[in-house]
Amino acid sequence: MYVGFLAGWIGLWVVFGRANRVALVIVCVATLAVGLLVKFYEEPTLRKMLGPDYEEYCRTYRAGFRVCMHGADEAVPTVQELYS
Repeated sequence: MYVGFLAGWIGLWVVFGRANRVALVIVCVATLAVGLLVKFYEEPTLRKMLGPDYEEYCRTYRAGFRVCMHGADEAVPTVQELYS
């Protein structure tokens, strides 16, 4: 998610030829807002919904890189698998 967000902004800067200070401030504020949302809303919600399974997942994979850290031979669980 973060890589896609950064790639999108870099793409806009390439297309429009420059990055101005207002755009940089907007990117920083938006990135901070998303990070805070994940840390203080999504993670506690997942802890309540999934319990020990999510705790084990958090111990296994670092915050921010959890999906990226799955090995090539290790499948990322689907939403249906998480909620079954």
